[in-house]
Amino acid sequence: MRRLLTCCTLLLAFAAAPSAAQAAEAGLNVQGIDNGGNDEAMTMLADTGSKWARHFLQWDRFEPTKGTLDPSLVAHYKQTMDREQAMGVKTMLTVVRSPTWASGSADPYSPPADPKDFANFMKLLSRELAGRVEVYEIWNEQDEAIFWKGAVDAGRYTEMLKAAYPAIKEVDPNVKVAFGPTTGNNYTYLEQAYAAGAKGFFDAVSVHTDTACNIASPNEFYKEPNGRIGQFPFLGYREVRASMLANGDDKPIYMSELGWSTTKTTCARGAWANQKPAGVTESKQAAYLSQAYHCLAADPYVEIAIWFEAKDRAVEDSELTRYGLRRPDGQNKPAYAAFKDYARGGDKLTGPCGDFSPPSIKIHSPGANRKVFDKFIFKADTPDKDVARMTFSVDGVEIENFTPPKGSPVGTVRDYIKEPAYRNWQGVRKLPFGPHTLTVEAKDLSGNVSEQSIQFFRVDPSKLPPTTTTFTKVALQKSKKDKRKVSLKGKLIAPELDFGIPGKVTVKWEANRKGKWKKIHGGTKNANKAFAFNQKLKFAGKWRVRLDFQGKKPYRSTKSCTIAFSVTKQGVKAAKTGKYALGCKETSTVAKR
Repeated sequence: MRRLLTCCTLLLAFAAAPSAAQAAEAGLNVQGIDNGGNDEAMTMLADTGSKWARHFLQWDRFEPTKGTLDPSLVAHYKQTMDREQAMGVKTMLTVVRSPTWASGSADPYSPPADPKDFANFMKLLSRELAGRVEVYEIWNEQDEAIFWKGAVDAGRYTEMLKAAYPAIKEVDPNVKVAFGPTTGNNYTYLEQAYAAGAKGFFDAVSVHTDTACNIASPNEFYKEPNGRIGQFPFLGYREVRASMLANGDDKPIYMSELGWSTTKTTCARGAWANQKPAGVTESKQAAYLSQAYHCLAADPYVEIAIWFEAKDRAVEDSELTRYGLRRPDGQNKPAYAAFKDYARGGDKLTGPCGDFSPPSIKIHSPGANRKVFDKFIFKADTPDKDVARMTFSVDGVEIENFTPPKGSPVGTVRDYIKEPAYRNWQGVRKLPFGPHTLTVEAKDLSGNVSEQSIQFFRVDPSKLPPTTTTFTKVALQKSKKDKRKVSLKGKLIAPELDFGIPGKVTVKWEANRKGKWKKIHGGTKNANKAFAFNQKLKFAGKWRVRLDFQGKKPYRSTKSCTIAFSVTKQGVKAAKTGKYALGCKETSTVAKR
């Protein structure tokens, strides 16, 4: 539990509802065994319904002289384990620290120089405690220098494990031997041990998820560049499982420490020193406890999960003194009831644990197999609220990404831009004529990645066959302030092409004068974008208006519908829209503006 999270964790949603599933057996890390047992801890074990008690056993104190065990310590441990057995509580012993005679160092966390010395100790110990211990953990967080002085060395640890395993089994064949708990879910260290020959010399792999300054919920995780869940999120135990299976080991995982501190102090060490809180509230600790056991219920290969720890260690407030279910004054925290509820009644939450679903993506523009020339508008969005980055690439080369600025309070694309992500990319002009691929990638806060691709074609307009053009969204709007002022809006499109339309759109405002239609007003606008013709009509009477486009290769000429209306003292009044132009399918309207 000494290591600090090295990547920011990010909050995800969690659903809860009654259920009745239980997988991992719950237990408590218990202090005070050296003096024959902690009465308060024994009471907590019994009251909560804990199935396991985990204790540390220090080799340097048990065997101060080579070949001789301290009889008083042996008696104290036997007494405590007998009390636990009487309550139906199973015992896990975590063996740590080397005597100076074995390591040659004054630092007890230096490993033994000769693995056989450790194996001989474990043989003596196992003989004394046979029938009282269910699990031995071989060392504690040996993947960190604080517990393995000198260079961390999975190969050297493996040699110690290979020596101890057969020595233990020789005198107590029924006891389980666990690969020493790693700091976080250190699958990399485990894989190094496999490479050194550790397979076959343990019955389970132990992990610790109560990493220092961890305030993230069990549902939160991040992924490494290799796509795997990182070492420090709670759910990283699934990567440990993956590494075990990859090495042909379908053995259980023991989570011998899980927990969250309720300290009110600021993180004091590691990458997050002085940058974030070191603990969570007591209510959140309780919620995280329930959520953690719910996650484990979905993965029955995690057979044991032991909370760190039964009671806060000291009155002084610090990260390491506030992991308990009970405060220093003996009062229960909310997490006490949550633990008891799970230990006695099983998991009562429902819903997924963690977000492992890749984001969905919708590409709005360009459409699949569209033809482009000098205009390229890419537009895409996602309904997922936790997308932290969207990347656009053409033919495998990134052309744009949408990422919240550093320090963004929430850190998602939705908080940074208005959906959808949009850009008019000028680089299309440098692409050769022919087919190309646009790829949109979305990455969410948990590291889930998805992508969508469409093909488009850059074409030479001079070599295209004649292409139909159409007026769309044509609407006549009247002004609220000026009775004779109107605006004709619309857009010219080429449904088969996705590039600018050259030329001009013209408008003709005609009035009925003595039974004949006469042009009164006119105007032109560029055809390559939406337009609005604003006009103050000269006098009252019957009017009509129409749009025209004179085609330029490869675009065909087209006309809009004819909109008939009248102008009275009360203002503009629409008449029936006429089908003036052949093939006109627009239903134009008159609206206030």
